[in-house]
Amino acid sequence: MCTVFSAGLACGGTYLALGDKLETARKYAVLAETEDFLESVNYPDFDRQNAVAGYISGGGDKWTRYTPDDEIASAENYVNTSGTAAASGFQIQLADSGNILVSEVTKNLAMYNCGVRQGDEISAIDGENVIEAGFENISSKLLGKQDTQCRLEILRDGKTFNFTFTRDNEYQREMAWKKLNNFGYLDIDHVNMFTDGYIKKALDEIGDVDGYILDLRDNTGGATESTVEGMDYLVGENNVTLTRFDGTDFAVYETHDGDDYEGKPIVVLVNPVTASSAEIMTVLAKQAGGTVIGEKTVGKGVFQTDKTLKSGGSLHYTAGTYTVGDWECYHGVGIQPDIEIKMDYSLIGTDDDIQLKKALEILK
Repeated sequence: MCTVFSAGLACGGTYLALGDKLETARKYAVLAETEDFLESVNYPDFDRQNAVAGYISGGGDKWTRYTPDDEIASAENYVNTSGTAAASGFQIQLADSGNILVSEVTKNLAMYNCGVRQGDEISAIDGENVIEAGFENISSKLLGKQDTQCRLEILRDGKTFNFTFTRDNEYQREMAWKKLNNFGYLDIDHVNMFTDGYIKKALDEIGDVDGYILDLRDNTGGATESTVEGMDYLVGENNVTLTRFDGTDFAVYETHDGDDYEGKPIVVLVNPVTASSAEIMTVLAKQAGGTVIGEKTVGKGVFQTDKTLKSGGSLHYTAGTYTVGDWECYHGVGIQPDIEIKMDYSLIGTDDDIQLKKALEILK
C-alpha cells in the first residue's frame, strides 16, 4: 500500500515537474511538426531565427518584432545609426587590422570637411589607440554633442595624418522654425532625443510672439519623454501616464507650470499620418486651450519596450497604453480636430496650404 502510494506521489511529482513542458509541446506542436516535415523532405536552408521572427510578427501587432542575436545592435550599428553619423556624413566598420575603417564619407559634410576620406583607417581618437582599446569600446567616441571636437589619427596609403573632427548633429534635428507674421511656427517632422532642446532653442530664437503654430502633419512620433519635456515649455501642469496591460504604471511624465512661453494661444496642425508622440503633443496643447486643425490622427495610444530573451535574440513588443491628462486612451480612435480641413499632403508648405492659412486666421 505504502509502495503504491509512494509511487503515485512520485508519478504525480514527475507530471507536475513536466507539466509546463508538456503544455508547451502541445501549444507549439504545429510549429514542431512543420519544421520536422521540412527537414524530412530536405527543404533547403530552413532558418529557425527567421521562422521565430515571422511567428512573432504574425501573432503580434505591427509594432512587435523579434531580432535575432546576430542582428542586435553592435557598437558599429550604434554609431552608424546615430544622429552624429548621419549629420556628419560617415559610416564605419571594423577594419581587418583592428582599426576603425571609414567605409563611407559624404562630400561637404563634417567628416569630409575635416579631411577624412572613404577608405581611411582611424588608428587613434584623442590619443587613445583603437586596437589597444578595442573597436567596440572606442568607436562611440566619434559621437558627441553639436560642435564638440575630437582628434583623429588617420592611416592612409601607409602614411599617418592628424585631423580635428568637429561633430555635427544638425541634420537629424528633424525640426524647423520661423516667425510668421507675429506668431511662432514650429514644424516638427519627428521626435527624437534632441527635440526638447530644439523646441527651447526655437522659442528663444523666435522671441516674443502672440502665439504658436505646431505643425505635426506627417509626424509619426518618437521619443515620449522628449515630447513631454519639449511641451513643458508651452503648456501648464499635466501628465502623460504609460500603463502596462496588467494595470501597473510603466512611467509617468509631467509638465509643470511657470515657463515664460506658457499661456499664449496654440494652434496644432495634424493629418492622418500624425501619430504616437505627435498625438501626445496634440492633446497636451488641446488640454491647455489650444485649437487643432486638419484631419483625424492615426490613433496610436500604445507604447513599446524591449526584452532580451534567455534563448537568444531580442523582443520589441507592445507593452501597454498611454493616457494624457484626464482623457481616456484614444488608441484606435484618433484625435478629431476642432476644425476639420481636408487637404492634399503635397500642398503642405506651399502657397495653397489652406490648413496653415486657417491657423494664422484663428490666431489673428
